[in-house]
Amino acid sequence: PTDDSAAAEDEEEHETPAARAAARTRTRIALTVVLSDLFITFGAGFSIKFVPLFFIERCGLTPILVNAIQGSGPLAAAGTALLAQKASRRFGRVQVTYATKVAGCLCLLGMAWSPSTELVVMFYLIRVCMVNCGTGLTKSILNDYVTKKERARWNSAEAVNVFGWSGSASLGGFIIERHGYRAMFLVTAAIQFVAASGLLTVVHLVHDEKTTKRTKQLNAPLLGAASAKEDSKRDDDDDENLQGRASNET
Repeated sequence: PTDDSAAAEDEEEHETPAARAAARTRTRIALTVVLSDLFITFGAGFSIKFVPLFFIERCGLTPILVNAIQGSGPLAAAGTALLAQKASRRFGRVQVTYATKVAGCLCLLGMAWSPSTELVVMFYLIRVCMVNCGTGLTKSILNDYVTKKERARWNSAEAVNVFGWSGSASLGGFIIERHGYRAMFLVTAAIQFVAASGLLTVVHLVHDEKTTKRTKQLNAPLLGAASAKEDSKRDDDDDENLQGRASNET
């Protein structure tokens, strides 16, 4: 234990300002992504549990049709996720994630004011695709900018989403009783829009998937001498550029 403590203190003493700036940038990116996902899930809890009731009470659909619609949503979302991944290679992961989340918010507004059942169902299915297709992109951002020893800690933070669903569902029921389904959709859209907009604060820090190797250089100063040396052989120039960018952010 004494040797380990001495080694840790020695590493801290030799940690460069660029390494500390890189660590702060990594933490900022991870925290932003996790909080955005958390509040988007919290917002979804207001409405998602009550959509079947909305279909039955306001749209006049039968339980069989409601189950068929909800069952087709995840299938469509899986295909949309592949399209989102391809789009992220051209436009960027944060940009695509933000655009799809905002599109999901607009679909909620469409559900709230659509004059026909067909439009309501269409907006619902599009929303399911838009809100869920960016999940893989946000996870890839965390994997790129968080070291392996920290990855479990950040991923476990998303387990809080389970409790968020339960709490916000209760609030959603209260809103429906007092103000109706339309107000519930509006509250969900507002919360998710704000949560998605938070991603824009790190859009200039997150690289696209074509430069994933460069993102690893951001972690290099804190991964140990052996790992840092191996990564430096791949691209020394990119390491300097990324650390310089992190330094400029502080």
